[in-house]
Amino acid sequence: MLNKNKEENNKKVSDTLNTIIGKGTYVKGEIKVESTIRIDGKFEGYLKAENSLIVGSSGELIAEIEVKNATIGGKIRGNLTASN
Repeated sequence: MLNKNKEENNKKVSDTLNTIIGKGTYVKGEIKVESTIRIDGKFEGYLKAENSLIVGSSGELIAEIEVKNATIGGKIRGNLTASN
């Protein structure tokens, strides 16, 4: 029973926002996240999120992006593949 609860708790955590690139931050490279990422800063490179990408109004991406869901409030230049 204890292991089952631990697995359920881990699943809940993995379905939530766990990575944030804040306004004023610039990241270049490759990012892979197990759940959801929010970008309010700038990112350039390759991004893969198992769940969702949220781009805030100040967010800017030059990237190849693979996600399940995407909510875009900022700017994206590149290719975005959203499976849902």
